[in-house]
Amino acid sequence: MATSFSELKRSRSSSLKTLIDETNKLSSGNPQAQQEDRFWKPAVDKAGNYSDNTGYVVVPPTALPTLGVSVTQTETNDYNTNSNTNITVDTTTTPDEITINDTSAATPTGTYTFGGDLSGSQTLADQTFIDLESSRTATVSSTITQERHIDYAQTWDNIPQTWDTWPDTWDTWTDEDAAFGDFASVVEVRATPDDPAGSPTWGAWGPADGSQYVGRGFQFRVRLNATNTGVSPAVTALTGTVGY
Repeated sequence: MATSFSELKRSRSSSLKTLIDETNKLSSGNPQAQQEDRFWKPAVDKAGNYSDNTGYVVVPPTALPTLGVSVTQTETNDYNTNSNTNITVDTTTTPDEITINDTSAATPTGTYTFGGDLSGSQTLADQTFIDLESSRTATVSSTITQERHIDYAQTWDNIPQTWDTWPDTWDTWTDEDAAFGDFASVVEVRATPDDPAGSPTWGAWGPADGSQYVGRGFQFRVRLNATNTGVSPAVTALTGTVGY
């Protein structure tokens, strides 16, 4: 029996509801399927009416595909000293520390560009980028180890904020590394479809938080931020991973 386009259009909402109901029946006897909730879900209003289009989908981490190839860039010592903005690399500490150089501003900032060794599917030393050798969609993630840093030459009067906002009490006061919550760092990545060893055109910086980017070459940086004068994150370890 032939069905006109107008009839299909009129019945699409009810058809979608039927499809959802039948899918739920199939999974009702499978506790794992119910917990993972991988099905496309339409939005539902207060009256119980389903939307024409998908409202959302939930994909658990266990359902994500395993990356077949991955390259990790690691920064722990012998940090890159090029292409950085307002950054100090202290090699007298163990491990080395990256901090904001000039913290005199009300909200100090600094940017460090990765230049460490590669491991995984590539093993190379002192690289400023990761080259996948062909443009592809890749998942990009990162890790960071950091703590609060303040210039120890500062005086008591330079401790930020007011007495009432300081953590702990006079009797339990420890040092200037107390948890003021006034620093943070974020690892970012940018990609290029070109050969990164040539004269590439790079895309915009974005978060290296498990998001996907398309490109051949990938470059990482970390942005150090503080909200009090004299304060900086002290970054002691960084990694950036590109996988597909």
